[in-house]
Amino acid sequence: MDVNIVADLQARLAERDHVIHQLLQRLDAIELKTDSAKAPAKKTDNSARPTQSKNKKKESSKKKTKETAVTAPKPTLQKSPAVGSDKKTPTKQRARSATPLSAAKKSPLQMVKQDHPAGFEHTKEAFYVHIKVLWGLVKQRAVPQLPPPEKLSAFYQRFSLSDEIQSALAGGPNMIPVDTIQTLKAREVRSKLGKHMMHLSKFNICYVQTSLSQLGLWCWMPNLDEQPDSLYKKAHRIFVIKSFLQLTAGGAYKYMNVNEAYINDLELLKQAYDHYVHYSLWKENPSQ
Repeated sequence: MDVNIVADLQARLAERDHVIHQLLQRLDAIELKTDSAKAPAKKTDNSARPTQSKNKKKESSKKKTKETAVTAPKPTLQKSPAVGSDKKTPTKQRARSATPLSAAKKSPLQMVKQDHPAGFEHTKEAFYVHIKVLWGLVKQRAVPQLPPPEKLSAFYQRFSLSDEIQSALAGGPNMIPVDTIQTLKAREVRSKLGKHMMHLSKFNICYVQTSLSQLGLWCWMPNLDEQPDSLYKKAHRIFVIKSFLQLTAGGAYKYMNVNEAYINDLELLKQAYDHYVHYSLWKENPSQ
C-alpha cells in the first residue's frame, strides 16, 4: 500500500514538474525579450542617408530666409506674448509629470502599489514567507549571510547557462549528497519557525532538499554582492519560484489564503522576488 502511495505521489509530482518547467521556459522567453528591448539601437540610419539630411538643411535654410523676409516688417510687440507663453507652458507640464513618477518608484526593481493587482496581497505574503523559510530569516531583523567563495566557484564550474539550470531541476542527478543540504535540516531551526514551518510536510522538505542537491547548492543563499541578473541569482530565483509553486499546490500555504489565480503568474512572482531580495533586503543590508 505504501509503495502505491509513493508511486502515485511521484507520478503527480512529475506531472506538476512538467507544467512548472513549461511556465519557467515562458518566463525565460519574457526575460530575453526585455533584455533585447533594453539593448542600445544601432546607429546606421544617419550614415545611410547623408544626401537627404543635406537637402533638408538647404530647404530649411531657404524657408528660414523667406520667413525672415516676410516677417521682418512686422512689429516685434506681436511676437513677445507668444515667446513668453512658449517658455512657461512646457516647464509647468514637466513639473507636473515628473513629480508622481519620482515619488512612486525609486528603483526599477521596486514594486509599488500600482504593480499589485487586486487580490495578490496574500499570495505575495506567502511567497515572502517561503523565501524567509528557505533563507533561514525567521528571527526578527535577521541579516542574510553571504555564500562562501568556494561555494560560488563550485557553482560556476557546474553551470554557465540558465538552460542548464532548467535541465538540472527538470530531473537531473544529485550533484551533492542530499544529507549535506543545510536548508530545512536542523530540528532546532524548524521548531523556531513557528506556524510557517509546521505546515511543511516531510515530503515538502525532501522535495526542497533534493532540488537543491540537483543544483549543487548546499544551502539556499543568494549572493547580495552580485548583480540581480547573475547566473547564481537566477538559479536561486528559478528554484524559489518553482518550489513555491510545488509547495502551494500541495497545500503548504493554504492557511495563508493564497489566491490561486496568481500562482502561475510567473512574471508577477518574479517582480515580487526582485523587490524583496534585490531591493528591500539589499536596501536594509547595504554592507552585504
